[in-house]
Amino acid sequence: MLMYILLNKGKSTSIDDEDYDKVKKYHWCVNDRGYVVCFFKDKKSKKNIQLKLHRFIMDAPKGKNIDHIDRNTLNNQKNNLRFASQLENVLNRKVFSNNKSGYTGVSWEKANRKWRAQIGINKKEFFLGLFSTKNEAIEARKKAEKNFHANLTLT
Repeated sequence: MLMYILLNKGKSTSIDDEDYDKVKKYHWCVNDRGYVVCFFKDKKSKKNIQLKLHRFIMDAPKGKNIDHIDRNTLNNQKNNLRFASQLENVLNRKVFSNNKSGYTGVSWEKANRKWRAQIGINKKEFFLGLFSTKNEAIEARKKAEKNFHANLTLT
């Protein structure tokens, strides 16, 4: 069953009912990046600690990424959370708001009056070509995603 926890800023988060008893002990709020968090003081170090709800629910060890599959940081049900590599997490991010094409790695090149396709792998950009139509550039990008990402280890 689905449970909701009220947060600050008029928001709420959804969790599985099996996690409610574990989660209700803390005061949860939404941070500036949209994640559900709580703050507490570590008894040993006396430092303030920020605990992210999705990591708490999944009992994630330090250094392991947890990805919101539907990209909704307020949906903290286990069926929406997964352990993910950094690459998988990056691949699941939404298109930037200033993107004119609506597809990551595809942009309009004004000087050539063509659509440009590119892909970034391991902090390197690979130019895929210039295309007459946006759809051609998107297809080139999709093909490159399949080729590049299929050959990478996703762990």
